[in-house]
Amino acid sequence: MPPDAYFRAVREICTRHGIFLVFDEVLCGAGRSGQFITAHHWPDALPDIIVQAKGLGGGHFPLGAMWVSAKYADRLAELSGFDFTYSYNANPIACAVGIAVLDEIEKRGLCENPVTRGADLRAGLERLKERYPIVGDVRGKGLLLAVELVADQDSKAPLPLDFMATSRIRAHGLNNGIMLYARPSAGARFGQWFIVAPPLTITPD
Repeated sequence: MPPDAYFRAVREICTRHGIFLVFDEVLCGAGRSGQFITAHHWPDALPDIIVQAKGLGGGHFPLGAMWVSAKYADRLAELSGFDFTYSYNANPIACAVGIAVLDEIEKRGLCENPVTRGADLRAGLERLKERYPIVGDVRGKGLLLAVELVADQDSKAPLPLDFMATSRIRAHGLNNGIMLYARPSAGARFGQWFIVAPPLTITPD
């Protein structure tokens, strides 16, 4: 996770130069971080545009959305207008699924669950870090956490590529009934890691 100061600095730079700040919340939005809109964790660094998908359809149907403040929508309306009519726009089935998902998120408090269950999950992963020297870092927010695999905890030296750490961890996960997103970033130049992102409905048990 970038430090809070990073978000504030990026917001300030974009504001100073008249650049729209866009947050891609396709993966982390719709409650996964403990806020429906992840940007709300940094209220003094809010973006101008947010894109969301995945969680909006609850895994049942593909659905994406773009959020923009009224001031920018109004400005666009005064210029060329806001053209949102495309061939696959406003699919009635996708929209019905989206409304049902939003209702469930609200009724079941699924934006709050990642806060409490995410703290439990992080604590468990941190215990694994204490136990296994191959775990170099635990990071993330809410129920979107990542575990970095390293050859040495202190130096964070990466594992050799031919060890195929991410492929092995995926196979171990599948053999134990869990699907893990794992891959080496940029040819492993930035580490090898896997994501732990259970459903927002997960319970302590």
